[in-house]
Amino acid sequence: MKILITGAAGYIGSELCRYYTNQLSISTVIAYDNFSKGANGLLDAGINRKKLQTFKADILDNFKLRKALSGIDLVIHAAGVGSTYNTADKDIHHYEQVNHWGTAELVGILEEKKIIRLIYLSTTDVIGYTTQADNISQSQHISAFASSLGRAEEEIERLIARKRATILRIGEVVGKSPNQDTESPLNNMVADAILLNRVQIIGNGNNQFPYTHMGSIIGACDAIISEKLDCGTYNLVDGNTMLREAADIIMESIPELEVVFVAHHFQPAASEVSNSLPESIKKEIPLQESLMMFLESFQVK
Repeated sequence: MKILITGAAGYIGSELCRYYTNQLSISTVIAYDNFSKGANGLLDAGINRKKLQTFKADILDNFKLRKALSGIDLVIHAAGVGSTYNTADKDIHHYEQVNHWGTAELVGILEEKKIIRLIYLSTTDVIGYTTQADNISQSQHISAFASSLGRAEEEIERLIARKRATILRIGEVVGKSPNQDTESPLNNMVADAILLNRVQIIGNGNNQFPYTHMGSIIGACDAIISEKLDCGTYNLVDGNTMLREAADIIMESIPELEVVFVAHHFQPAASEVSNSLPESIKKEIPLQESLMMFLESFQVK
């Protein structure tokens, strides 16, 4: 099987490249990225370079995207403009251009190439954008970031109707990657704990949010590739947590860890999302195990 990964040099994309270039069932991985944040994620020693082909191009470049998709069996669409925790709306145009219209460009080409399947990595933030907010405990303000991904999902619905696409809505991702991300709250907390022996929590730390371990993303993609998971839209989360809870778990490995609360009277927005994968597919890695695996990857036990 020959697959193409968009956003291949990013946090999730580079880990997908590392994993799939080492799978016997995959003959070639096309890494498609504009390298706007550098190419370090694709320089990892764990990537099987014999199977990797890089393609430096923008997701909005129709000509290059069309060329890169030649002969591809499956696309994992991880490209997009990410957001920091509690993102502002000042980058609304950029979100809309890359996340929405970049996806629309991809879907338009895939509609012509009728044999290609698509996996889209979305976010649980988008649930409030949809008209039916299933598996969410309370409504929330919809950011420009979430809105752009909601509109992207609407484009992909055309392929889902033809049994050719699956959307995976993921929470705040935690886990190791060749291009390590420290912007998500859990990864940032682990990095600060290791490097500074000190973590900072904005607010009281009691706001719930969904998280997803990197291994669960790969597991769900494997299930789709092996046709164990039907086309559709799924919430891929391992659980819901609070920063205060995460700090307590990290402190078990780093007992001298200092936890500092800033504006402890402030209560950030919260959401609680349930995993909607079939029981035969879902794993739901507990937060304790997720953080311990992450810490151990940095030789912190």
